[in-house]
Amino acid sequence: MLEDGSININKYRGYTGDYAIFEGNFYSDKAPGMTFMALPAIAAAKLYLVITNENYRWINENDNLTLSFVFATQMATIFTSGLLTAIAAAALFFVAIKLGAGLGGATFGALAYGLATPA
Repeated sequence: MLEDGSININKYRGYTGDYAIFEGNFYSDKAPGMTFMALPAIAAAKLYLVITNENYRWINENDNLTLSFVFATQMATIFTSGLLTAIAAAALFFVAIKLGAGLGGATFGALAYGLATPA
């Protein structure tokens, strides 16, 4: 979206098996919520890459994903899934305290949720 101003993934379809075809264009077949939530992180990563490396590219001349792409996707993951999991763990901690759990129990529950589950 940031590169082309379009929601199609024509250039990137070879890097995912999760796509749909509509009127000759390829689109992600996933719910768009996390994609839209990741846009600010991707925009910030892109700005950083432009400032620090004039020749950044998402895909290199050998049709492989670049370190710039990896960096941007890591930033998107941290600021979407990672941030939401941290907020949920904090909410779990405060709800456990409110329901009468001790500090140790609430901390254990929040840490177990945040670090030991697929969340």
